[in-house]
Amino acid sequence: MKTFSRIFIFVFILALAGTVFYFGWVQYRVRPDTCGVLISKTGGIREKPIKPGVFSWAWEALLPTNTEIRIFSLSPYTVSKLIEGELPSAKIYSMQIKQDPDFSYSFNFKISLRFLPDGVVSAVKSNNAMSDGDLSAMLDSIASEMAETAARALMEAAEKKEGFTSLEAGNFDFKGMLEDLALKNQVEISAFVLENSKIPDMNMYSLARESFYEYRKSVDKELVLSAKKEAEEISKDDRNIRRLERLGELFRKYPELLDIVKNGASLESLPQL
Repeated sequence: MKTFSRIFIFVFILALAGTVFYFGWVQYRVRPDTCGVLISKTGGIREKPIKPGVFSWAWEALLPTNTEIRIFSLSPYTVSKLIEGELPSAKIYSMQIKQDPDFSYSFNFKISLRFLPDGVVSAVKSNNAMSDGDLSAMLDSIASEMAETAARALMEAAEKKEGFTSLEAGNFDFKGMLEDLALKNQVEISAFVLENSKIPDMNMYSLARESFYEYRKSVDKELVLSAKKEAEEISKDDRNIRRLERLGELFRKYPELLDIVKNGASLESLPQL
């Protein structure tokens, strides 16, 4: 009888342990190329992501209705980003050159990136990501930031190096340049390719800008001379107005002077006012 009791207790403990293990074992729910984020009512968002092939057990899962596991895809998100614009005052400067050069630029990037498992946890914590669509929206925003950063770097390179070509732009180390941005957002860049580009002639732009400044100096000089001349005319008119005012006062004081003027006398013959 004692032996039977011992066997029963052993089997019961074994079954209980198996049940506890099964309900606390959360890794089996995560498929390859996905990761899970465990959220519990008792502990909140678990910092450690649930990865496929990596053992993961959580005591929070033992409590009924206590936990939620959000499953997210780790497949790369691929998108094309077009960055375009024109150099500062491009239209004004291009008018200084007979050929009317185009100082606009454009870069079309094809980008593939994905969140690292830890990045998925951060996305849930910071943006309450619920689905792959939420992650894709966040990745799209990150891709836009990366494309703008890459475009600025290319324009800076074109400004520093005379004759910078689209071929050189295509050979740029984008992944290395964007490494810090990728680490900050906890993403992995699968591909970052410049598919096509349009780079303005920076040397021509510099010449056009200098030509505009010279033209502006000339215009400013003419404006100063014109303003000076206008001021002299205004001053002359002001003196004439003051003289007429004094004549009016004189005529009011000496009405007989009006008769002299009416008889043909010149104002110049009057006493100097």
